[in-house]
Amino acid sequence: MSAVVLALSEAIRTLSLAEDYPSSEKISSLIDLIAESYAIELDLSDNRPFLESFEILRNALLSRPMSDEDERVVKIFAYNLSMIEGRYGLDREALEEKFIDEIEKLMGDEFANLVNIFLKTIKNLQF
Repeated sequence: MSAVVLALSEAIRTLSLAEDYPSSEKISSLIDLIAESYAIELDLSDNRPFLESFEILRNALLSRPMSDEDERVVKIFAYNLSMIEGRYGLDREALEEKFIDEIEKLMGDEFANLVNIFLKTIKNLQF
């Protein structure tokens, strides 16, 4: 799912170039889903500091417009999630699929397609 976080960031940043910002409430809901998904997978549902750490990601993604510093925060956060995924053997594909499905539900097909385009590009660059 770490790649989806990067793809989501790129989609938000791309739309912001046209001053078309996605709903803050919907983006916030997506961040909650990411936090809850990792907490469940890592059996950290009761770990408040872990869940609160996602506020950093939320703040960066909700900046209007996203600054270079916000983009660096997202990249560092995604990198840390990637390390967690590898260290604990999380099913990245299942997490990505779950998150993309939620993006489609909350944000619609067009936004989900944009995220998917960035996701495929990011994954191709990683290998």
